[in-house]
Amino acid sequence: MVDFSTLRIVVIDDDAFFRATLRQQLSRLGCTDGTNIVEAGDGAEGLVECARVRPELILCDIAMEPINGLEFISQLRRAEWAGATTVPVIFVTSHSEIDTVRQAARVGGGAFLVKPILLRTLKDKIESLLAKSN
Repeated sequence: MVDFSTLRIVVIDDDAFFRATLRQQLSRLGCTDGTNIVEAGDGAEGLVECARVRPELILCDIAMEPINGLEFISQLRRAEWAGATTVPVIFVTSHSEIDTVRQAARVGGGAFLVKPILLRTLKDKIESLLAKSN
């Protein structure tokens, strides 16, 4: 069972409305909004926030500029802070093409969710991924 009240999460998406929606869903799961949920508007900002917060989970869009989600995770895995190479990443995207899913898996995405996201699906995916990573 995941303790959502202490789980440090970075949400990376260029759509502010979607970030707010995802933050609201995470709050419904028990995350403390503003305490253990940190947002970034693109991959470059996400790298900075991840180095600062050292998250236990990252939820990341794929289609962003200037650094997209695939490049973000490639750079993240080369970062020098403890946990950067192993922190679980769930790609949350509207791109469900098989090539995109394969690319996400190849660069180290641990899971894949297609927008829009249902609360139950989000909870199950987080619990499953964190169980595998422990």
